[in-house]
Amino acid sequence: MHTIQGKFRAKLSSPPIPWSITDDFLPSLLHHYTTVDGLRGITKSNALWASDPRYMNDASELTYAASLIDGIVKEAYQSLDDDRIHRLVPYHSGIANGFGQGARPFIACLCEKGDLLSQWRGYGVDTAPVSLGMSLLQMNYPDGLPPRTILRKVIYSRDQQHRSVKWITESWFQIIASVLDRTKGASIGEWFRPLAIQELQQALAVHHLCFKHPSFEEEQEWRLIRVVDVEEDSRLRDGRRQEVEGVAQKRTDKAGSETPEPATDGSGAPNDIVDVRFRQSSLGLVPYVEIPLLDTEGNFDGRLPLWQVIQGPTSHPELALDSLRMYLNSCGYGEPTEVLPSDIPLRW
Repeated sequence: MHTIQGKFRAKLSSPPIPWSITDDFLPSLLHHYTTVDGLRGITKSNALWASDPRYMNDASELTYAASLIDGIVKEAYQSLDDDRIHRLVPYHSGIANGFGQGARPFIACLCEKGDLLSQWRGYGVDTAPVSLGMSLLQMNYPDGLPPRTILRKVIYSRDQQHRSVKWITESWFQIIASVLDRTKGASIGEWFRPLAIQELQQALAVHHLCFKHPSFEEEQEWRLIRVVDVEEDSRLRDGRRQEVEGVAQKRTDKAGSETPEPATDGSGAPNDIVDVRFRQSSLGLVPYVEIPLLDTEGNFDGRLPLWQVIQGPTSHPELALDSLRMYLNSCGYGEPTEVLPSDIPLRW
């Protein structure tokens, strides 16, 4: 079974879409739009809040991606002339979408443009919106980003979306056919169907989160994505806490001292486990996770690499800009953080 999984992943891991992030491909600054309350939380935690996309302003974008991908997969099935695959792994609606089965994505949105009218309008006058220009080129983690976190550019081109999903689906068919050819179906059991479907879902997971309608292309959006298995992390959190507390108790019994607290990230969860939190909105409680972003050197060593902050349109722009500068200075973000007003002549 492991050999078959390896074949799937080797073949499906290089779709014809520019997912790989290099220093040449990554913009020098990416901008996160938020409110002043959001700014305060971000600067205090040195982290962005990644929300469950179902609660985002335009949750319909997930429906767009899921419908598009399902249509392309269905079309590929209809063109497939191999009854063995039709019988072994028959098509059903949503076959390529693995979300909602334990793993949940959390997304923090970033834009290449830091002064965008459509983004300001999404917040409104009462929030005094800002955009935070950050450099993600030097993150203080072994793989550049925190564990279980990826950075991907949103794809708006219908042609590119179609070609990538079709390529992955047809490659998936080829692997299934090669397994059937080699085994002649003799050793294929009930275990194969869920394995094959899981591999297709994993290969198309980012596509479900990073395909948007072409009308949104002006945003030039990027996404920080962290996928969390909420139930599994909860079990790990409880088990790890009991394990750590058990070891600490043994040391206490031996040394006769007070029991030390287990190491956590401040939320009560062990350091390597993602803690799902909740914030209030008009939809109720919105699940989110924190994605810490720490620079490695220079002016922002060990802090959020906040190179630019733009004050969005407000009813009192001069006052808002002055208080924004004062707040950032109080947080240690003086030079070289550039604080600018929006160039868009929008007054509410």
